[in-house]
Amino acid sequence: MQLSTIQKSPDGRKIDRIGRVTIVKHHNSFRLRLKVNYKQINITISGGITLQTLKTAKDTANKINSELALKCFDIRNYKETQKTTELTLIDIWNNYKEIKKHQIAPTTQSRLWKDIDKFLKDIPAKANDMQNIENLASHGLKIRAAGTLHRYFTSLNAAIKLVTGEHENLKSQLPKMQRKTIQWFEPLEIKAILEAFREDTYNSANSSYAHSYYYPYVAFLALTGCRPEEAIALTWNDLQWGRKGCKAQISKVYSKGILMPVTKNHIARVIPLAPKLAEILKPLEGKETLFSSPTGGYLNHSNFYRRQWCFILDNLVKDEKIVTRLRPYCLRHSYVTNLHYEHGVSLVAIAQLIGDRPETVMRCYTGLKNFEPDELPDLY
Repeated sequence: MQLSTIQKSPDGRKIDRIGRVTIVKHHNSFRLRLKVNYKQINITISGGITLQTLKTAKDTANKINSELALKCFDIRNYKETQKTTELTLIDIWNNYKEIKKHQIAPTTQSRLWKDIDKFLKDIPAKANDMQNIENLASHGLKIRAAGTLHRYFTSLNAAIKLVTGEHENLKSQLPKMQRKTIQWFEPLEIKAILEAFREDTYNSANSSYAHSYYYPYVAFLALTGCRPEEAIALTWNDLQWGRKGCKAQISKVYSKGILMPVTKNHIARVIPLAPKLAEILKPLEGKETLFSSPTGGYLNHSNFYRRQWCFILDNLVKDEKIVTRLRPYCLRHSYVTNLHYEHGVSLVAIAQLIGDRPETVMRCYTGLKNFEPDELPDLY
């Protein structure tokens, strides 16, 4: 019979997939393909392309799946037709990327995937041998920090499971990560930061751009708790002006050179803006990108952090106006913590404002304020 009468994939090769076994056309025969213990196994069903050989292929595939489930699969039972190829970790990772390239965010592919590519090339060749997978961390820790490997191993675990069907817990090879203490600025520190940007307190005469240019951006982060990438993606049309004030629609992000039509966790929201913030934003009317770079286009947050933020906050620390320099992202922590403790706003309401789940807000964003004895309420 002709192959055209047998249902096949668009590439003309894949015929069917049964459990962990894929049936493909290979020259003038059917071939079974599967991965076991990090080995690519190919089993050829001889006899040409016929309904009978297709039935044989499917019966064999079902038999193999049963043996795999019962953990009694023995490749030697198929030695007359089997061919095995050792899969390396690089092979598995490349297969995973090909499968997932249309599902994973472009920002992840452009940064994390490329970092993992380089990592797999930097470790010794023997470290990519799946038979020595238990030693991956010992090689990795020589060239990467434990925290970095935790991120890499999360993706590599997923790759191994998807491509081979095997379960590995690579992260168990690494030192346990300690949860970072949530850090935030006190209300007076936020005021000092905003004032320093607004008044160009530390602006040098040699600076190309005044620090006050970034004041609306910093104020927006401090007074909304938005993620930097959410703020950078905003346009003037995302602001909704009405008799009761101004609201902002948060529905996209700009990160690592890519504009994404969804937020980090795919939660779009419309948030009210404080009257003070609305006044700060009014002069920006007509700007296509609300917080653009001084030279045009989207603001480069990394450059802003290195050139403006660090310089100003280091001076604020020196002048004892703030305790320590934290990342701009900590303005989000500060918004949550101060709104909750200073103004009694519930974490459920705050979660709606910042676009996250209440449990995430409590675990990742809410700092723990220590009460002094005279601050404790007289309950009874």
